[in-house]
Amino acid sequence: MLIFYHDWWLLGTGKEKNDPDERIEETGVMDPSDNTTLAEWNRFDTLYPAISFALSYIINQHNNSEFIQKIALTNLKDAPDTWGKDLWLQRRTMIACVKRTGLSFIVDNLNQIRYELIYYVLLKTDPNPNPVELNVLRDALSEGEHPVLRSVMESDHIIGLIDRSVYQET
Repeated sequence: MLIFYHDWWLLGTGKEKNDPDERIEETGVMDPSDNTTLAEWNRFDTLYPAISFALSYIINQHNNSEFIQKIALTNLKDAPDTWGKDLWLQRRTMIACVKRTGLSFIVDNLNQIRYELIYYVLLKTDPNPNPVELNVLRDALSEGEHPVLRSVMESDHIIGLIDRSVYQET
């Protein structure tokens, strides 16, 4: 189920797409990422409970599975679900990876992870983060430009969050 989800929904393999010419004619807008047909949206909505359950099972019973990491590091090729269910699955897998291996997972894969996802993980994981790991991540973010896919957030937002976490006064 998770292999199918990864290949079909995340990578778009075998996924039915709208014809760009028909899309522009119907809506007047051609957003290349918003090209999923209604039939495929319905299929995703139908399969989502099974995908979510399979992911929960794998995270809880086989947390070292390669599929957790694979889903965590695969950004959607098309527009996300209106309710963000596909992004939610990615968040769950990213948190599982960070809980298993620490922030080094993010540092090691920085060029594949959207800044919003890093920010979310920092907010949702350990309330008393390891300052050394946070500083390593901060340094990695400060070192240079990283190819960020569809990101509206900048690395400065994450660095600010890290600084508040490391240097917070108690």
